[in-house]
Amino acid sequence: ADWCITCKVNEQIVLQSEKIQALFKENGIYYLVADWTNYSANITTYLEGFERSGVPLYVLYPPGKDPVLLPQILTQEKVNAIISDYIK
Repeated sequence: ADWCITCKVNEQIVLQSEKIQALFKENGIYYLVADWTNYSANITTYLEGFERSGVPLYVLYPPGKDPVLLPQILTQEKVNAIISDYIK
């Protein structure tokens, strides 16, 4: 969401970094964004499915495993560790 400072920082510093983008590409990970700037019932329902009432919400879907929630505050190291634990 445009008003979510944490989302913007996570995107710029972590998710759009060259290191994490390369990690995603190497592991066949697709990074999708659901923008909640304007209310969306679909996004609200998705958030509620993870017992959340707001953003950011980061979910990793490892093949053949249950979804994994990532922390709301991301670092490149955290994302790298989580992907290493669940994907490889």
